[in-house]
Amino acid sequence: MKNKKRLAILLATYNGGQYLKEQLDSLLAQSYKDFAIYISDDSSKDNTLEIVEEYQKNYPETIINIENTKKFGSAKGNFLNLAKSVESELYIFCDQDDVWLPNKFEELVNRYDQEKTTDVPVVVYSDSKVVDSNLNVLYESFIKYMGFKANKKNLKFRLLRNDVAGCTMLCNSKLIEAYQKVADQIDEKAIMMHDYFFVQIAAVYGQVYFVDKPLMLYRQHGNNSVGITGYKEILDNRTPEMANVDETHLQVKEVLKIQLPVEAKRKRIVNKFLTLKDKGSVGRQLFFVVNDYQFFPGFRNISVLVNLFPRNNWFRKILRGTKNLVTGQKRWN
Repeated sequence: MKNKKRLAILLATYNGGQYLKEQLDSLLAQSYKDFAIYISDDSSKDNTLEIVEEYQKNYPETIINIENTKKFGSAKGNFLNLAKSVESELYIFCDQDDVWLPNKFEELVNRYDQEKTTDVPVVVYSDSKVVDSNLNVLYESFIKYMGFKANKKNLKFRLLRNDVAGCTMLCNSKLIEAYQKVADQIDEKAIMMHDYFFVQIAAVYGQVYFVDKPLMLYRQHGNNSVGITGYKEILDNRTPEMANVDETHLQVKEVLKIQLPVEAKRKRIVNKFLTLKDKGSVGRQLFFVVNDYQFFPGFRNISVLVNLFPRNNWFRKILRGTKNLVTGQKRWN
């Protein structure tokens, strides 16, 4: 399906009637007007389709309903199908329950235009405010709440971590078209989430840019498909040697099916990363330290190295002392 506008908004819905009108109203109130909204519903049982039909009737040139003949059973499957179904210059993924600030499209498109990077896959993403079901602000910054540092991201980070929520990201045609060409070869079961998959493609083959502003209200409620609380707990509790390796290993193999040239340095990083799957806990920890995988601020890699030695080992004590001198901690063990 060819988009007549420059920007395609890909909106996946499922039983989203409670908040869908607020989301659609915030899209229609955008300062940037060269867009169309493509909606794919995954067999909703509530009034979602009634709302979609109402808005489509009122905005026939802007809202397009993509009728599906199969049930996807997940937001991931629904979004991947949308990405396969629409041809456009630019794309933004959209959840059904948030509220977007009026300048969101304009800010993301302007940043993309400023970079003048059209020949490789590109993702441009922003920060967001985290709000409750009534739009009361819980956290002023999603990025800060999650403990991410947006200016510290590189390919190594993105092989193991994803700081890009799908509803904050813009993708260019080079990225989505590259996926469309091999979509029938992609094992969707190996894809963790659509946003992480597309971010990894951009990180391996192209560029990822950040707009350091909250451009949307990221609503948290009891029915979120993916909420920030559970995601943060996973990150906080996951040890470095187990950090996404088993899951992302499979996804990265799908990323490598994209038929685009990749820089030699990035290719070496990815190929090295793929060897992690066969390493045990100690081997993974050593790999992260030797290859400078700095997931966390400060001296976390020293902590990883400390844990390789027995509790009373003299070298462990030296390493622990080095970390304590820098961080101000007083534990010696």
